[in-house]
Amino acid sequence: MRPTNAASIRSERASIVLLFPAAFLIVLLLASIALDFGAVELRQRELNNAAAAAANDAVTYGVAIESLRAGRDEIVLDPMLVERAIADSLARRGATDVEILGFCLDSSDQRGVKVALARRTNYVLARVVPGAGSGRDLVAVERASLESDRFPSSLAQCDIPGLALHSEAR
Repeated sequence: MRPTNAASIRSERASIVLLFPAAFLIVLLLASIALDFGAVELRQRELNNAAAAAANDAVTYGVAIESLRAGRDEIVLDPMLVERAIADSLARRGATDVEILGFCLDSSDQRGVKVALARRTNYVLARVVPGAGSGRDLVAVERASLESDRFPSSLAQCDIPGLALHSEAR
């Protein structure tokens, strides 16, 4: 056993007093990063769900009624109805801070749609961390088709101009 004397006990107390604030700051820093990045992931998931719902609503409510009334065998999407369906879907979800970057229809047969949405999310605690910034720009791209078992290959290649501009601005 080590002999204990008053001088060594005082020096140990002094080192603990100096180390505790540093340890507390490190724990606080890690907790703030974990909370903010968890909140960002939650907002990204919400944005992905909103984009998927908007794409599904666009396919459902965007069907061109004229093609049905004309008795054509082929069901196609009307771009104006698709755009309105996307906006209505976001409004029903209360997603007022979501920006519609754009959408595109399947170029081959207009039976599918791809939707791109963006949202800015701000950090709450991590913005005091040097280099963390004030928040992140989130983007979600989802697609839907009138045929449940396939996505047209042309949908994967269709370009959404707003998405390209948003990516360049980041």
